[in-house]
Amino acid sequence: MTAEKLPLLPLLFALFALNPACNRQPEPPGEPAAAASDQGSRRVRVAESLLQDGRITLAQVERRNPADEIRATGVVEPDLEGAAEVGALVSSSVTRVLVREGDLVKRGQVLAELNAPDAARVAGELAKARSQRGRAERALQRERKLIAQRATTDAELERAQADLAGLRAEERAARTLLAAYGASGARIQVRAPIAGVVVHRGVDLGARVEGGARVFRIVDPQRLLVRAEVLERDAERVNKGDTAKLLFPNGKTCGAEVIARGSEVEPRRHSVSVRLAPVNCTISIAGQTLDVRLLLRSGAGPKQVALPRDAVVELDGTPVVFLEGNAPGEFELEPVIVDHFTETTAFLTKGPDEKRRVAVRGTILLKGEWMRSTME
Repeated sequence: MTAEKLPLLPLLFALFALNPACNRQPEPPGEPAAAASDQGSRRVRVAESLLQDGRITLAQVERRNPADEIRATGVVEPDLEGAAEVGALVSSSVTRVLVREGDLVKRGQVLAELNAPDAARVAGELAKARSQRGRAERALQRERKLIAQRATTDAELERAQADLAGLRAEERAARTLLAAYGASGARIQVRAPIAGVVVHRGVDLGARVEGGARVFRIVDPQRLLVRAEVLERDAERVNKGDTAKLLFPNGKTCGAEVIARGSEVEPRRHSVSVRLAPVNCTISIAGQTLDVRLLLRSGAGPKQVALPRDAVVELDGTPVVFLEGNAPGEFELEPVIVDHFTETTAFLTKGPDEKRRVAVRGTILLKGEWMRSTME
């Protein structure tokens, strides 16, 4: 990595403050030599691979009213039909395990096979009920023939009808229980109720499983949302349709939209839950925590240049940002005037043009590269 040396930044910042045209427009394409001599001392170059692997990321400069931003902590979680707990309905032992954590499964796919003595008992009860039901049907037919010949009583006919009805009910109950178990004899097949990714496997081959125990958990990555906890003082300002930015720990950012706001304050945290759906973005890991910036509909008031807080660093006591240069891996140093910081955002009274992109992740790396170059 190479970097071109920079003059003393206080002098640079003074020139920036005195020159109202410091928010430079792109140079005319016919004057490359002038551009190199005028701005070469404020450029730093790094390997393109740093941008390709995400160690340095860029974002567009924007203008916002500081009052239109609410910060919150969020967590990724599935919606109501986006997760399923798969359990054993009866005590059993594991005879086969067919999936691992991380495997993608289809709805109805067999996840494991169990051996359940109770299921075998129910299967025996079903066979017994079928046999008894057959005998009861034949007995009822005989009673009907006899009643036609006036060789029996109505009471005997009614008793035969009642016996048959009871045995049919027992058969249905046994059949329903076996279907719920997913059993064929003593063998139970545990199947996926939804399509998704196996995020938890709670059994090993040969293990004993108690009835009601969780065996697998499946999450559908296509049905992940973000739940943000907004302080109760700000909750009424959030409405369905408001936009947001999701900031993940690895530096990834996503757009999102508010799809619902809760109507009850959580007493311990004094917050209200807000659900957000990602927009043109893929979220694949449930349980992740992240920062959420809710961008409310703009109210009356002045707008300022707004950048992620990490985009602004200090060099020789002067706040600066790194603008995307003309060549891949090239950045241009731009002094700025900071009005104030929030936890996630820097609001500037003087800063780069909205058409530019700035480094929002990896700025410490860029600063270090510039400092290294000044010592050479």
